[in-house]
Amino acid sequence: MSYNDLRKGRYSQSGRLYFITAVTRQRVPCFSDFYCARLLVNQLREIHRQSQLDSLAWVVMPDHFHWLFQLGDQTSLSEVMRSVKARTAIAVNDHLHRQGALWQKSYYD
Repeated sequence: MSYNDLRKGRYSQSGRLYFITAVTRQRVPCFSDFYCARLLVNQLREIHRQSQLDSLAWVVMPDHFHWLFQLGDQTSLSEVMRSVKARTAIAVNDHLHRQGALWQKSYYD
């Protein structure tokens, strides 16, 4: 599915439930490293703590994660995903002593 196809019909509405899947670039299994998986979980918890949303569940797999949450009224879906992906990429790249993109360009909802 193309990047533009993923964005068609997507809208952000506070109070709605979202089920998101985000995949690592080239499906690299970086979350098979337990510490990297914890870095991702820490970012999901931090966004919840900042009251941007209510996390209901998440599953971290070696090359992607699934996340169910209810969006708060102070942020948009795109802002939440941009924040999670950027913060996680910085932390994981630092831990793995690497540079470059960690995530595929978009996400599935």
